[in-house]
Amino acid sequence: MPPAKKTPVKKAPAKKPAPNTKAPAGSYALPGGGPGGADAYPVDTPGRAKSALSRVAANGTPADKKKVRAKVAAKYPGLPSSTGKGGSAAAKAKPRSGKS
Repeated sequence: MPPAKKTPVKKAPAKKPAPNTKAPAGSYALPGGGPGGADAYPVDTPGRAKSALSRVAANGTPADKKKVRAKVAAKYPGLPSSTGKGGSAAAKAKPRSGKS
């Protein structure tokens, strides 16, 4: 029995590069404050502002935290964490009394 013919495999078309997702100039809480002088903590959308608050809380210095919270509070006053008081259900819950 002769060997079966192999059909040529078609290559998928090359994917287009992802669109530039960098935030526009002037929409960073710390322009030039990142590593190597890069802009840090974009706050051009509410989602990015929330992300900036959580990232600066985990990694920022106290001065950075103060600047980012102020920038987010000025731009999005409705975000609970922009006040520095927390917005999670755990932060709003009353502390338990007694021992567990």
